Amino acid sequence: MDNVTVEWLIAQPSFINYCLREHEQDVHSWRQWLQAHPEHADIFNEAEDIVKSTGWLLVAEKEKAGAMALMDDYLRTSKPRSRNKQLYWWSTAAAAAVIAVLVIVKWPTKQSNIPTTVASAPLQLHYSADGSTRKSILLPDSTYVLLDKHSTLDIDAGYNTQNRHVVLNGTGYFKIKSQANLPFDVKGGDYTVTALGTAFKMTVTPGHVHVMLEQGKVKVEQGVNEHRKLLTYLLPMESYNSAINHHQSKAQVFEQTALALWKTEEIIFEHTPLEEVVAQLESCYNVDINIEGVDLKKETFSGKFRNDSLQSVLNVLCFAVNKQYQFTDATSVLIK
Repeated sequence: MDNVTVEWLIAQPSFINYCLREHEQDVHSWRQWLQAHPEHADIFNEAEDIVKSTGWLLVAEKEKAGAMALMDDYLRTSKPRSRNKQLYWWSTAAAAAVIAVLVIVKWPTKQSNIPTTVASAPLQLHYSADGSTRKSILLPDSTYVLLDKHSTLDIDAGYNTQNRHVVLNGTGYFKIKSQANLPFDVKGGDYTVTALGTAFKMTVTPGHVHVMLEQGKVKVEQGVNEHRKLLTYLLPMESYNSAINHHQSKAQVFEQTALALWKTEEIIFEHTPLEEVVAQLESCYNVDINIEGVDLKKETFSGKFRNDSLQSVLNVLCFAVNKQYQFTDATSVLIK
């Protein structure tokens, strides 16, 4: 994605929502977009600064006339401007553009009683984990993904609104947030794994797929669209490996420790929001973690763990947030 500019960003209504923190899904989508495209961070930050610096002009749609006049003045002017005035002029023009966008999208007409809303710009998200570390991803529906090294994940532009389609190349662990009306499916090569609320590991290699189901139930199919062929249904602690089964429906049983060791093999956090930290620890150690008195979206945590026990990880986390933990039952942790 090479054509990203400040002008393009400011023209996106969902980006304005992100800058003003007005729409939670837009905020989450743009954060994920920036995480997936760090090469555009400078342009992204410049556009965000411009919107925020002129945000006071967005306080009311009552200023519509003045905003449009400012926009007209900007479009009419052709006088050269000195270099030291360019930033100020750009900020002013950007303010007018921002207001114009909001006025066009949000200003109600007298002829219609139908409310208008700011539409989110569809974003095709791409994630990749290089050869040095895994990648932790929290999707807009709170589904957690642990992407293994040398793996990629593509998220459909209509994710969490029209569908929950993702495409995997390599290995990933998925802990799905249940939504009965939107089944979650992962496409890998010629295979598709569909789930509702469940947790599983999936490996895609050329011509083959290997699925290990930890919780819930999934179905494994081969082919596309109406030509899909059902291969098998999996129950917890069952796996399907097309390289072994040769497209037959036989499922195999695996030991829970095998998947548990893989999940905790390497856990790395680098200024990671606590919300994502909690999601990954819950998925890796199969527990529920509740932290009191902390804004999980704003606070971050850094740490590196390799096959550490849950207690060791909790000790480090509690030291960082200056709190203590206790088990309220066998699988529930309270940090306060």
